[in-house]
Amino acid sequence: MPWYEAYNTAKHDRLAEFQQATFAHLVDACCGVLVVLSAQFWTRDFSPGNDHLVFVSGENDGMESGIGNYFRVHFPDDWPDDDRYVFNWTTLKDEADPFETIDYDAVP
Repeated sequence: MPWYEAYNTAKHDRLAEFQQATFAHLVDACCGVLVVLSAQFWTRDFSPGNDHLVFVSGENDGMESGIGNYFRVHFPDDWPDDDRYVFNWTTLKDEADPFETIDYDAVP
């Protein structure tokens, strides 16, 4: 991913490569984090309070507020239930080991 390569290059040689730290790469990185968090936690908000800056539109754009209500996300509605990631902290929090261990060597 170009944004990650730019981040890693700038991180290791700031003096010579800082010009790669662009706004476009920042936007791409933020979108990547939003996708990963939305895929895993849907719209679950982990903020400590209810202080929000809100813009309300009367139009139905087919999107929902993402985590933190700062971004709008269009969640797919055509995925079979078996292909969806299930995260229900109310159930998982009482399990002895709520985090699944993945054997990455077994993944093709």
